[in-house]
Amino acid sequence: MKKIFFLLLTSSLVFAQKKEIIDFKYRLNDPKSMVKSIEVIDAREDKDVGKFTRKDKTYTFYFPTNNAESDIENWFEKDNKKRGKRELVIVLDKIKVYEKKGLDRTDLAKIFISASSYENIGAEYFLLQVIDGTKIINTWEYQNIGDKLASSLGMSLNKFITESYTSIPSKITVPEDQLKNYDEYLAQNLSALKINHLQDGVYKDYVSFFNQKPLTGYELIKDKNDKVIRAEGKNEKLRPDQIFIYVENGIAYKSTFGGFFKVNKDNEGFYIISGLTLLNQGPKNYYFQSGGGAIAGGLNAIGGAILNREQQKMLEKEEKEKVYISPLTGEYLYQY
Repeated sequence: MKKIFFLLLTSSLVFAQKKEIIDFKYRLNDPKSMVKSIEVIDAREDKDVGKFTRKDKTYTFYFPTNNAESDIENWFEKDNKKRGKRELVIVLDKIKVYEKKGLDRTDLAKIFISASSYENIGAEYFLLQVIDGTKIINTWEYQNIGDKLASSLGMSLNKFITESYTSIPSKITVPEDQLKNYDEYLAQNLSALKINHLQDGVYKDYVSFFNQKPLTGYELIKDKNDKVIRAEGKNEKLRPDQIFIYVENGIAYKSTFGGFFKVNKDNEGFYIISGLTLLNQGPKNYYFQSGGGAIAGGLNAIGGAILNREQQKMLEKEEKEKVYISPLTGEYLYQY
């Protein structure tokens, strides 16, 4: 009887767990045959990609042979028989799948990828591309969420690597011994992270903000409630969604789906306190459905003006967290 019970228990545990291999079906083809080789440096402190659980089934994610360096290098070699002269280096900083509860306890899966690519020219490493952000997936939109997440991981890596093929080397170089710490090395030279008082003004993108170079001659226009509704220059008017950040009296405010949020700073960098919904700026917001489709253009609203009372109540209940702003891409860095 004990043996039967043990066998039943073992079989149920096996059934409840599924191993998902990161999908490398997307070709890493270099159409112009510009690249000679790709060297991958796996600088991840945690080599575990992560897992996701839906109901009684847990999906655990792996690289094909559980060796990210050789797996990606072999992926390139398999899809590229004709080679060029460029020698690229890919540095993996973080690759994670993890779980998050959204509004109304919605099951969300988050894919976080942080990596950089370089070209080795004469023993100097010139920065090509940086990926540093999170993709949020509503798991109930997909019948086989394991396949979806494995596919999304492979597609994201593919896009990042193939875009590196044709990227023009920047003027930024990273010493070989700093490649594993490229984010800290690059960030230490950004003005916004080094100074204590930010320069007032309007910033259209993350590059200008972190380098503290606001637009010249722009004025903030506010409504009767003291909310910014636009910025006006001599020949241009900027909507809230066209403003990355504005700084007033040394305090920064970030444009989001629900208006401008105060930006804070600590030893890790700049961050805002928010739930996931207000920062979900993709073409489809799967939280707020209205009539036949999702609400679009939400960044044009200030202070949640387009949100009805029910939606505002949902946002108030949503769990809040520190969400950092990547100084290298401007993307949100969700904690896990």
